[in-house]
Amino acid sequence: MNEKSMTHQQKVQFFSDALHHVLAKHDASKVADYFTDDAVIMINERHLEGRQQICERLQWIKQHTHGVEITVHRIFFDGDRGFDHHTSRVTSNDGTSGLFKIFGYIEMRNNKISRYEDVTVQIEGEEAMHLATSIQQQ
Repeated sequence: MNEKSMTHQQKVQFFSDALHHVLAKHDASKVADYFTDDAVIMINERHLEGRQQICERLQWIKQHTHGVEITVHRIFFDGDRGFDHHTSRVTSNDGTSGLFKIFGYIEMRNNKISRYEDVTVQIEGEEAMHLATSIQQQ
């Protein structure tokens, strides 16, 4: 499939839309619009491979959180590789809230996200990292 490559600004907007439409709204129906079939997402120790696992992760978020608010600080691309910096405020169903600073590496293929690796650091809240990664601290 030979698709016309997006401009830098189109990639920035596309990735920002993916953050807001897929993650913040936990909308699994949008995953195919933004991610390749074999997309890989790495969030600290959490490794998701393929659209099915991404959708399962979104369902987990929907079950365990009341809301996710995302603020994009910077996204830039060099060709099909890019980086982003955003913060996410996640509120659990019981009202626990955490603010996370996220730095991510992005790879695009055929105008969709094929790889996203991020480092997530909690900067506010108490022991809420599981809200961002779904991994309980032991």
